[in-house]
Amino acid sequence: MKENRKSSFANLLWVILLVGIVVFGGYLRTLGMDWDDGEYLHPDERFLTFVVSSIQPNENSRDFFNTQLSTMNPGNVGYRFYVYGTLPLFVNRFVSDFLSSSGLDKILLGREATGWNMYLTGRYISAVLDT
Repeated sequence: MKENRKSSFANLLWVILLVGIVVFGGYLRTLGMDWDDGEYLHPDERFLTFVVSSIQPNENSRDFFNTQLSTMNPGNVGYRFYVYGTLPLFVNRFVSDFLSSSGLDKILLGREATGWNMYLTGRYISAVLDT
């Protein structure tokens, strides 16, 4: 019985240590997110910011699946040469819109998550998923 308690206590310590390492790594990963001070130095990120700020949520859900009419389709908003996947684009747009409409953007990002500032939302999403 005592051996079983020691084993479960040791397992608990390992879990706490692992969670602590992940939390500390996440903290380090999110330090200095605005490293370029809004200058868009990375060309791919700058292009993605242009596209994500250009797409708009559709008026109705049927238009989402109609690639000829969808305002979520980069090709319909002037970016026919967009070659990246659309999932990161849509996630960034929807998270940015949610943060902006709820007022959480100024709390979490320190500025509005609209227009050219959507790159910060993308960086935080990337950091959370990478950690």
